[in-house]
Amino acid sequence: KIPFATVTKFDEDGNITNITASNFDDLTGQLNKTIEEYGTNNMYVIKIKGDFSNITVRSVEKQEKPYKEFTDVAAVDQKVFNHTDQTGTLVAVYFPEYMNELNMHGWHLHFLSDDKTKGGHVLGFNGLKGSAQIDEIHEFNMILPTDDTFKTMNFTEDMSNKISSVE
Repeated sequence: KIPFATVTKFDEDGNITNITASNFDDLTGQLNKTIEEYGTNNMYVIKIKGDFSNITVRSVEKQEKPYKEFTDVAAVDQKVFNHTDQTGTLVAVYFPEYMNELNMHGWHLHFLSDDKTKGGHVLGFNGLKGSAQIDEIHEFNMILPTDDTFKTMNFTEDMSNKISSVE
């Protein structure tokens, strides 16, 4: 049971043979230029296999009912890990701005080390060298919960500031 997931059957539509990025902003700037060639109104998943001088990731503890808002979870149950000299895979997910009401627009990155012992939501990194595969996505399916809690939940609150605060 997972509260949220972005899942795709990865179908390589392109690649980038040599990526070097000094940090998170440098990489996302390069990825933005890459997807401009494909079209910025599509969704993308980009797998980047590389070596990182340093990478900082976060994960949160498993939650039990009654579930807390993620902003509260991140403030109390978030663990931050800083790893040096890591080889692994970044998974970069991109949603266009017009989908912002369904998913956070822009780039969202997760990391998994090659030995599968380190990973999480990427907060930042330094010194990436690697290569990437690009999957251009043209379909979006959403599966909603069927329980009574979801059926009566109030979704009218603007969550953009809360989401930005934990990203």
